[in-house]
Amino acid sequence: MARPRLLTIVSTLALCGAMIGAPAVAGHNTAEHDLHWSVGAVMTDERTGGKSAGVAPLVEPVAVNGSWAFGTTTVPLAADTHGSPDTAIFVATRTGLGWQVALHGTDEFADLVAAAPAEVVSDEEKATFAANHRASRARTPSTGLGLPWPRNQSWWFGGGPHGPVGSEGPWGSLDFAGGDGRVLSAAPGRLYRSCDNGTSAFITVVHDSGYSSRYYHMTDLTTVNEGGYVDEGAYLGRIGNELPCGGFSNLPHVHFTLMVGGAEVPVDGMTIGGWTFRQGSRPYQGHATRGDVRVGVGGDLVNHGPS
Repeated sequence: MARPRLLTIVSTLALCGAMIGAPAVAGHNTAEHDLHWSVGAVMTDERTGGKSAGVAPLVEPVAVNGSWAFGTTTVPLAADTHGSPDTAIFVATRTGLGWQVALHGTDEFADLVAAAPAEVVSDEEKATFAANHRASRARTPSTGLGLPWPRNQSWWFGGGPHGPVGSEGPWGSLDFAGGDGRVLSAAPGRLYRSCDNGTSAFITVVHDSGYSSRYYHMTDLTTVNEGGYVDEGAYLGRIGNELPCGGFSNLPHVHFTLMVGGAEVPVDGMTIGGWTFRQGSRPYQGHATRGDVRVGVGGDLVNHGPS
């Protein structure tokens, strides 16, 4: 059963001085018994190489039950940056040495999720994460994803392949806007929020195909609970300029990101919504092709549904 997000969202920003340059967490174990510090330490160590631009990760538990916890953790973006916040789904179990933390996309995450009690990670979620982990090892350019708006409708292709913060790789993000502004899930999956401020959030949908899709800058979000199932075409939110995880946006749009496991992957050569995307020589350039049809940035793309 899907769970509502915990009412108390705890930030580790107060631990910023301790987190920056924090030592590597050997075996994902730490003597610290504070869940938020431990999750933040692993996120900083694994995702930023011990550096996070002076900002400690935000830690948002979805479920905590005794010695187990599950939720999301995010390194917010700088205020002048357009891109994808670095976020991860985590699972943690408390041992005699402290909290053992694993991030989505790792073998350890798959093992811990399978062992977690059902009140922390439901059986339905376990099945989704297991399928996602298996399929991520044999992924193909045909992603099984549609574009994030209704089938057979066209939206504006506002930004070609670009990275988490523009020019940095991998270039796994695309920008879109159009129609009535309703952003829809690109495929069936389970929904998780990061940086949830009650008005907006960074949404991740985990798919059985081995891919995950992410959606940023939205407003008027869905009320689906954490871990809840959404079908292809399910409403997620509306395009906007919202910045719950930081960053920058000058026109209402959805920042759409392709993930495998917990990592952003290049969109170049991938087929989404019936279009194969190609990156340009610079971020935000590039084009999409379908047969003999080629559409560059600034053109309109029709969503032909999951590839």
